[in-house]
Amino acid sequence: MVLVAIASALLGGYVVAWRGGRAQGVVDQRGTQQSLQGTWVVISGEMDGRDVPVVDGPVRWLIEGDTIRIVRPDGAGDEAKFVVDASNSSIDLASPKDSPYRGRVVPGVYRLDGDRLAICLDNSCKRRPPKLEARSGTKDYLTTLRRE
Repeated sequence: MVLVAIASALLGGYVVAWRGGRAQGVVDQRGTQQSLQGTWVVISGEMDGRDVPVVDGPVRWLIEGDTIRIVRPDGAGDEAKFVVDASNSSIDLASPKDSPYRGRVVPGVYRLDGDRLAICLDNSCKRRPPKLEARSGTKDYLTTLRRE
């Protein structure tokens, strides 16, 4: 799956930097990477076909360069490198080795519509979700964010 993402990225006019088998970043010649930059606030979440309530205050996604930092209301957070491919609306998060995903690539799909960003990720790290939907019986997680 990672090889498919690499081939797709190269054929789609992207320059992908890989080091040690991990995505280090992407230069999107059509501006997609740039359009995702900034601070986003989670407005809804869904997993396994059920709503995931946003509790204890807003969760923010800080996107800078090729890094997504997810910050919870208590200030704790997680960080991942990411690669996007606008030709098929795919996104891959390369998790750090000390994360619950232990350095695996978390595949997903995304849609950017003005100040709204929807991302659906496969938390099992086995396949790319076919669409922006967290179907029951899957480990897909769908989140919708609003630009702050």
